[in-house]
Amino acid sequence: MVAPKKIHTHLHWFYWESYSTWLSGFSLFVLLYVWNAGTYLIDKSVMDWSPTAAISVALSFLVVFWVLYDAICHIFGQRKNGDAIVGVFVAVLVAVAAWLACHWFAGRAAFLLVGAMMATAMTANVAHWIIPGQRKMVASIKAGESIDPKYGKRGKQRSVHNTDFTLPVLFAML
Repeated sequence: MVAPKKIHTHLHWFYWESYSTWLSGFSLFVLLYVWNAGTYLIDKSVMDWSPTAAISVALSFLVVFWVLYDAICHIFGQRKNGDAIVGVFVAVLVAVAAWLACHWFAGRAAFLLVGAMMATAMTANVAHWIIPGQRKMVASIKAGESIDPKYGKRGKQRSVHNTDFTLPVLFAML
């Protein structure tokens, strides 16, 4: 039931769309916010810290969110009502991150960081779960082996999360 009759060739473009979007966004973040941290990233009335510290914390937002989000998906994602549990935990995680960002960074930078951390998770989902799972499934089809449905389930879970993240990311980035 999980094996398609035809293997689509659009996977290549799908993941490069994700990667190029993240790379272009991260490049703009570096050019505007990291190189001008004293102007755009730091608001001395909110938090008086050095550009190096602000940049380090800003970049850690991207990594720490992905690690925590991925752990939440691993721990709770396959349980009964796992999607609801993951949704609640991720919503709380985003809310905490938004609160911290607003108390540590300039206003525009705070919103941008929240959007960037979710966008990073979206691209990491593609890079670490969706595409590798699809590759394993395609390899099984080509080898004539039965397909392990866990790859499809994981890929679907992360694809749904990516869809759910789309509007909040767009809102935060604008």
